[in-house]
Amino acid sequence: MAFARHDLYPMTESSCIFCRIAEGRAPAHVVWSDAEHVAFLDVNPVAPGHVLLVPRAHVAWVDELSADAHARLFAWVRDLARPVAAAAGAPHTGIAVEGYGVAHAHVPLVPVRRAGDLDPCRQEPAGDAALRAAAERVRSAIAEAAS
Repeated sequence: MAFARHDLYPMTESSCIFCRIAEGRAPAHVVWSDAEHVAFLDVNPVAPGHVLLVPRAHVAWVDELSADAHARLFAWVRDLARPVAAAAGAPHTGIAVEGYGVAHAHVPLVPVRRAGDLDPCRQEPAGDAALRAAAERVRSAIAEAAS
């Protein structure tokens, strides 16, 4: 019997943590947002300054976004990548979209310095003070890049 990918990770907008963050109903260290997207720090980062960029609309998988929504999301990935790296003092930002963990389309932007830096086994919970400091660095880098 075939089943949809959504059957693997059933989630509704009301149960989706990313929807609640996008709506301001759940706490997060938001570093950037517009009417269609929100970027916030991962609480279990692969590296300090690990940002998740999500569309505000609940879509489970990146490949289920409309072509226009996909293009807009990845335009922001491109624009946010350098400030995310700069905020962490890293030369680059790694991007690996697999879609698991939370069934809401999301693009991780991870400051990277060498091969293997995107390994999800490196995830560790971050304390609130570390997240606050990283968020301020990322916000400052984004503002500087925009000026």
